Amino acid sequence: MVLTRLFVYGTLRKYGSANHFLQNAYLLKYNLKLPGFSLYHCGAYPIAIESQEDKNTIIGDIYEVEENNLDTLDAYEGEEYFRKQIPQINCQIYLARDRSLAKKLPLVPHGDWLLYVRNGNR
Repeated sequence: MVLTRLFVYGTLRKYGSANHFLQNAYLLKYNLKLPGFSLYHCGAYPIAIESQEDKNTIIGDIYEVEENNLDTLDAYEGEEYFRKQIPQINCQIYLARDRSLAKKLPLVPHGDWLLYVRNGNR
């Protein structure tokens, strides 16, 4: 069995609305800060984009996912995302394909999607 480490920051997080997709995955770290990324509100879910500044951070969880479950996660995330390896934490992450969305969407200022939703998008 091949396992992939995956950093999730939105609906797939523990307590997120789509966490059931990770029911067979193993949670390694919860509420981890990842510098160098910004999070944007895209309606019912967030998107992450690499930032030019390390001061920008996103909050997420690291799961170990069986390689054969990645197809299901890829289908859930859809065409607007791609998976990228993040060497500093030895994980993959789903990032927005369209970086120009950063200019069109509201920034999640603290980088924590679950807190943002719980606080009424503030």
